[in-house]
Amino acid sequence: MRVVLKRRHLVEEAICPCCAREDETQSHLFYSCSMSLKLWEELGCYVLLQGVEDEAMCDTLVRWSEMDANMVQKGCYILWNVWGERNKKVFENTSHPATVVCQRIMRQVDDFNCYAVRIYGGMRSITAPSPPRWYAPPAGVIKLNTDASLADEGWVGLGVVARDSEGKVCFAATKRVRAFWPPEVAECKAIYMATRLAKAHGYGDVIFESDSLVATKRLTKAAIFFSDLDAILGDILSMCNAFSSVSFSHVRRDGNSVAHNLARVVPFGVEQCWERHCPSVVTPYTGLGSFALLLAFALLLKLFANYNG
Repeated sequence: MRVVLKRRHLVEEAICPCCAREDETQSHLFYSCSMSLKLWEELGCYVLLQGVEDEAMCDTLVRWSEMDANMVQKGCYILWNVWGERNKKVFENTSHPATVVCQRIMRQVDDFNCYAVRIYGGMRSITAPSPPRWYAPPAGVIKLNTDASLADEGWVGLGVVARDSEGKVCFAATKRVRAFWPPEVAECKAIYMATRLAKAHGYGDVIFESDSLVATKRLTKAAIFFSDLDAILGDILSMCNAFSSVSFSHVRRDGNSVAHNLARVVPFGVEQCWERHCPSVVTPYTGLGSFALLLAFALLLKLFANYNG
């Protein structure tokens, strides 16, 4: 704000560049400048301005969180566009009519809502009990289970298996890297690997399933902050733009056994992918492999009974 810049002797005048009537403070620019007031009024968000004059921005946003969500969404885009218009005036000496800015704001709101429905609309609530076993996805959807292994010190194994609605393996992949990642970071690296491979295979509707509750919960809520973990979460969500629909689900360890054992497989090279099947050491943990093991066990019991008889 120019008042702050003037106080630091960086500019000579603090006058608002948009209206040239008052000094440019945060409160004036966003709430009482003639340029911003037109936006608040034309978009029907004037009620949000009650009590903002003597309030810090953080306190304003906290208070807004208890008001109508649609109106607050427009209010946030108003603030963003006011700042953008102010910078255009300062650095480019250009401006747009209020009607044009209002139309842009409504487009931004619509675009965001369409994106949210397309990407997150089909997700089930993360508060639902996590299943103890693997369940096949709906028809036309591919479920990708992921896991990470930190069994060998200084090495991280990542495992991904993709299966369709019939439980058939679409592909299985493993990766081994030299790293000292915390468990949450390693789990998110595995999910990112799954998004990358799903995009490469051209999948449209996908479910990413992990036994990391932290990762699935954060991704479901799209909660991104500023840590190393959040940087990976941001990469995952950005990659999700390539899909028609995306959801993240949590499963207990017993239901993630295929990906768990894939993460322990040492690949040829850094990364290895098997199309339409799993490596032999992992096959017993798939649904078909479990059935085959039970059948083999039953046959052994029968042979043992016949031998004793």
